[in-house]
Amino acid sequence: MKALPLSEYTLVYEMYYNESKIDKNEVIVNAVSTPLNISGNNTNKFADHSRTVVNFHKYGSIGIIDLDIDITLKNKSGVSYDAVTSIYVVVYGVSGRQDDVDWRIWDRVYLVQNKVFHFEADIIMNKHDIINEHNLSISNLLNMNKK
Repeated sequence: MKALPLSEYTLVYEMYYNESKIDKNEVIVNAVSTPLNISGNNTNKFADHSRTVVNFHKYGSIGIIDLDIDITLKNKSGVSYDAVTSIYVVVYGVSGRQDDVDWRIWDRVYLVQNKVFHFEADIIMNKHDIINEHNLSISNLLNMNKK
């Protein structure tokens, strides 16, 4: 979590699910926040995932701010109810308003190896300093400020 300055933002919420079980037409994703002004909430549905783009404004100092993502998934017709369904979520954002954030920002959106879901992104951090990097759980493995 990061404190955001007053501005307009775009949050992208991508959710990957088992397309043999979940009916993509019944996927509902809503962003809800009392303190933030949500000006847009659009979901694109694909065979095995959905991408929701949320536009919001932060105005004034208003204490604790939360942005809740409410999701509804339904099984495909004829598929028996499964008490355990794995979904994978990727959340990222940009400053400013975007109507869509292209999936091609990822080299490869995801990869399944040995029944394990991996997300991959080519992120170039050579020109950026990472603040509070001592709080990152991987900081012992990587020194991101030294390329």
